[in-house]
Amino acid sequence: RREPATRRGPSPTPRAERPAPFRVAIRGPLRVDRGATSTAWYFVLTEAALDSYYCAADFEVGRAPRGQLALSDIARLVVRPDDIGIGVRGAPAERVLRPLPGDEQHFRAWGMHLRARLATRACDVIVDEDGLFSGPRAAWRTYLDDGLLLDPPAAWRTHVEAGRLAHPRGGRPGAPMWRTAWRPHAEDGPVEDWL
Repeated sequence: RREPATRRGPSPTPRAERPAPFRVAIRGPLRVDRGATSTAWYFVLTEAALDSYYCAADFEVGRAPRGQLALSDIARLVVRPDDIGIGVRGAPAERVLRPLPGDEQHFRAWGMHLRARLATRACDVIVDEDGLFSGPRAAWRTYLDDGLLLDPPAAWRTHVEAGRLAHPRGGRPGAPMWRTAWRPHAEDGPVEDWL
């Protein structure tokens, strides 16, 4: 009589789903520009952080990231067609991410995913090429004409769909938006009151 065939080795176990803070939103290689140097790293964006690895294989085998930037530490995000600028709390210079040659189409998805994850956090400002401002619990929209603010009031203020924004120190109406950080005006009260 023939015995039923048995499988050799351990039985396969289903791969556990990553907990929410570590769920991957997007991953791939990006260039990091710092001064005159440019280095390619493999980046992984989760719900809680932007991790960097030496290569994709390091991430695949479960090695610890070589660097990690908590999303809660990002104070400013500027998304442009050819680069993403990240301002980190306490850091003097902006970090700039760029696509690898030939990967420009995939690079746009990075901007969308970063904006989506930072829109509900305490990021001072998020600016993209479409003129969308977003911050804690809201999206602020202003209107553009070739990258310039329309009808800037004399008092350095502008009214937008969701509330009012104050022009920062030293700024000037009509300046390209992505060069300017905007924050709720102090006299408007807590953000929750006017959004």
